[in-house]
Amino acid sequence: MENIENLERAGAILALIGVIWIAVLAFQAGDIFWGIFSLICPVIVALIYGFLYFDSSNNRGGNTVAPVILIIVGLVLGGVKLTERVL
Repeated sequence: MENIENLERAGAILALIGVIWIAVLAFQAGDIFWGIFSLICPVIVALIYGFLYFDSSNNRGGNTVAPVILIIVGLVLGGVKLTERVL
């Protein structure tokens, strides 16, 4: 039980780091609205922005591959408690 709670916390922290990272990249690229909306509605907007500008390392604010992976891993780890009684 304690391990599942730790996985949830780790997932939340990873997702938070990924969302903040995406918001910083959006602000650095000059996309003020994307940056603000990724902070207001974090996971959905950050993932959309991350996938839209997935391989933009040579232009715009930077590469969004790592933060998108962090958000997805965070969501998976955060959903571990949902499968607690199933497995």
